[in-house]
This record gives sequence, C-alpha cells and structure tokens, in this order.
Amino acid sequence: MECVIEERMAGDAELTELLTAAFAELVGRYGAEGRSLVKAGARYFVVLDDEGRAVGCDAHAARSAGYPVLRLSTGQLQPEAIALYESGGYVRTAPWDKYVDQPGVRCYAKSL
Repeated sequence: MECVIEERMAGDAELTELLTAAFAELVGRYGAEGRSLVKAGARYFVVLDDEGRAVGCDAHAARSAGYPVLRLSTGQLQPEAIALYESGGYVRTAPWDKYVDQPGVRCYAKSL
C-alpha cells in the first residue's frame, strides 16, 4: 500500500468536501464548538471507500520513511476512532504539546 500525503490549496474541491464532512461529524458530536476542533496544520482524516473501509496511511510506509513512532490524538466522544487506534496497536499516552491542558483529548502512540 502506498502512503500519499498531498498538500492541497484552499478551495480545492476534494479538500473542501473532506473538511465539510469533518466539520459536520465534529459538530454532531461536540456541538457548535466542534467546528473549532479542525484547525490549520497537520491532520489525519480517514476517508471511507465505496465498501465502507477506512483508507489511510499504513505503519509500513511510515517506517520506510524513517519515522520511529506514530502519534495521534482524538476526542473522548469519538469511540470509533478510539476503537480503531486501540485495535491497531496504539497505546494511550500522556497528552503532549498543545493537548496537555485540553480536557477530553486522548493521545496515542505506536512504536514502529
């Protein structure tokens, strides 16, 4: 599986569609403040294919690129994400950086 990370310009149709779906999901779970959870910067969004399977980057691609650890975060009101990460071998860790003082954030890591 190839891991593709693409930078998209503001206004890109596929990016706009993905962000619209992300905002709707977060607002549905967290209320109006959910929209503020998606901000500029690196984010990992999982897109579903036509059969409903998650599409994303795999650990092999990250390891091949020289990354020793994968770290990610999610919110406590996102049980699907929590289940996906834990079933994939991610271990809950203490919050880091900007997540230290944010209630409801769950941070995970996986050694490669």
